Amino acid sequence: MSKYHRLWAVAAAIALAATTAAAGRGVVIVVPDARDLARVDAALTAVNQAANQTVNQGAEGHVCLTADLGPAERYRRWLAVLRGTVRVVAGTRAAMFAPVRQLGLVVLWDDGDDLHAEPRAPYPNAREVLALRYYLDLSVADTAATLRISEGAVRSTASRGLDALARALPKEP
Repeated sequence: MSKYHRLWAVAAAIALAATTAAAGRGVVIVVPDARDLARVDAALTAVNQAANQTVNQGAEGHVCLTADLGPAERYRRWLAVLRGTVRVVAGTRAAMFAPVRQLGLVVLWDDGDDLHAEPRAPYPNAREVLALRYYLDLSVADTAATLRISEGAVRSTASRGLDALARALPKEP
């Protein structure tokens, strides 16, 4: 990807994230490596500074979650997201699990990159986790509209899936 295309992609993702957060919804941006995260973080910081100059919000605009932060700082940021004081999370693979409230946008940067797949069990892939999180937050009616199927089909498919999961899990003693 050329430098121009990378810059355009960052600008588009940040504009979508800012619009989504301004509407009161949460955003998760997952990037493959620290270099891409630094780019996204710089762009988010610039947007937050511009927004705070125009509207004196004082609220934290976004957080970055990476393993490099160390456990204490990462936990402090995780709690800020959990409490809802931060709506936009950017980070490497583990950020896909950030407890963002009212998820309105997920951005998976360079989804073909091998770094999005966890090499250790249970092998979560960022694309799959983010897609499931999106559908988890939808109501039955919204899921049906998104998938263009009936609400009954959504309910019956969910019921069959839960039954299959119950059969696959070991019985409690």
